[in-house]
Amino acid sequence: MGFNDGDVMTGANVIIFEMQIEGQWLRWCPNSLNENLNLAISTWRTLCDNVNNNAITGADPDWGGDIIVPYNSSVASFLRKRFDYGYLQNIPIRITNLLLNERLQFMGMISALSQTYTAADMVTASFTVKVGSGSVVTTEYEDGTFENINFVMMDTSNNLVPNTKVTLVNSDTGLVVSATSKVDGTGLLGLVPIGDYSLSFDNFPLGLTPPTDLTLTVTAGMALPVVWTFTVGAPEQPTIDIDVTKSWTDPQPTNSVVTVNLLDAELNIVNSIDLDDTGFGTFTSVPSMEADGVTPIVYTITETLDDGAGNDLTPDWDMVVTGDQVVGFTITNSLVTTP
Repeated sequence: MGFNDGDVMTGANVIIFEMQIEGQWLRWCPNSLNENLNLAISTWRTLCDNVNNNAITGADPDWGGDIIVPYNSSVASFLRKRFDYGYLQNIPIRITNLLLNERLQFMGMISALSQTYTAADMVTASFTVKVGSGSVVTTEYEDGTFENINFVMMDTSNNLVPNTKVTLVNSDTGLVVSATSKVDGTGLLGLVPIGDYSLSFDNFPLGLTPPTDLTLTVTAGMALPVVWTFTVGAPEQPTIDIDVTKSWTDPQPTNSVVTVNLLDAELNIVNSIDLDDTGFGTFTSVPSMEADGVTPIVYTITETLDDGAGNDLTPDWDMVVTGDQVVGFTITNSLVTTP
């Protein structure tokens, strides 16, 4: 299950807001706190004072927030059932400051619930937060639940790799955490829950191949920083095999040779094959992606017909091509009819 990046607060995952719903700690993003990293500590002190005061008075803090969850998730179902009541009571809330290793924990009431449907069957649940009157507020940081992850990106020639985005996706919860390396190749993912993650890298410099191990297990007290090493050299180009099948609506000329040409998007001939006696052939190990490794190459085909003695028969036949490079091409030939 994937949730929005509620951890992207104050510029570098400095303050993380979470609430517990359906047994899961879900990150959410307040909409009115100052996001300047330099003000993180002073903002935190103000926040602590407000939470403690509100625990006594039961007053509303001056912030609200939202969570983005899949429409068919248990969390979305839980929230939908309670929209008619207008509030949720006794919701565990914790707010963690990574710079100070401190955490506020208290019971809250979520009010002014609303929901908005977004793309890809997601639901945005919006709300305001009220600290429960008489709630006990603690500031103890829980070791062993998260690890504050920093990292270094470098290549096999010991050069630092800047401006490259790494994305972690939790294998159990779908939680997404990401960060981009700075000019010195270092970066901060911030407080990452203990667990197993899959990795992906984006925007790395041309001429580098990303690490082959695309997993990371986050454990308490793990060795830091995490070092990701890119291999010098372009990634191996992915390839496909493209089948071609020939059929005739009129009798095939005796001893004829069918040559099929493979064309790229610019209609350049990149390869040619002669079909066998059964009218079949395969273009093998054809590059499937452009040099950027992202954009698919779209291929088309043409053919030439030879009588086996060097005479071109192509103008005498109509050619109809069906299929594509994925399912294979089929060429159907019929004699050109003369009016």
